[in-house]
Amino acid sequence: MDTSPVVTLKRARSYFTRRLCGDIKTPESRAHFRTYVQGQLSNLEHKSVAPMALAAGVWPRTLQEFLEIHRWDPDQVRCRLQQVVIQDHGDADAIGAIDETSYAKKGDHPAGVQPPYCGVRGKTDHCVVTVHRGSVSVGFHALIDSALFLPEHPWGADRERCRAAGIPEEVGYRPKGRIGVDLLARRWAQGIRLAWRVADED
Repeated sequence: MDTSPVVTLKRARSYFTRRLCGDIKTPESRAHFRTYVQGQLSNLEHKSVAPMALAAGVWPRTLQEFLEIHRWDPDQVRCRLQQVVIQDHGDADAIGAIDETSYAKKGDHPAGVQPPYCGVRGKTDHCVVTVHRGSVSVGFHALIDSALFLPEHPWGADRERCRAAGIPEEVGYRPKGRIGVDLLARRWAQGIRLAWRVADED
């Protein structure tokens, strides 16, 4: 393979990140954002801050500080992402796919961690579960919205624990099916229509 596909992908990634980081004001912070995106799209075995930073030749602490200190408007970023998908991949026959995924975690402190069946491990283990909404059309698919599943016990009733984990006050227990419906309703409220909606038994 020659270098042209690599160059094309690099340009596409740069174009995409520029469209998403409009509210990041300083060049240093925009560079950290690009490092983070590059790390998430890489083939690194572990996609935590330290491996991503080291692979990019950046001090891990500087990338960690960017992720800790920078205040995002998640609604604004999500809307921007969805508008990019609509503009570039709008399709009257688009399918909205709702599904959950789990992330293995250690300890009892990560937000929403619980020991149910963890799909990524193939067994019951400590993990965090999120519910996602995908957009699928001919030749394109992407995740464009998500929400944390907060277990009813012990997290849902323990606001002090939620505050310690940085979970906003308005986030509480919702069944996964309810989260999926809310994700679809959020898209509907933006005037975006779907020809089909699919989900598993949850």
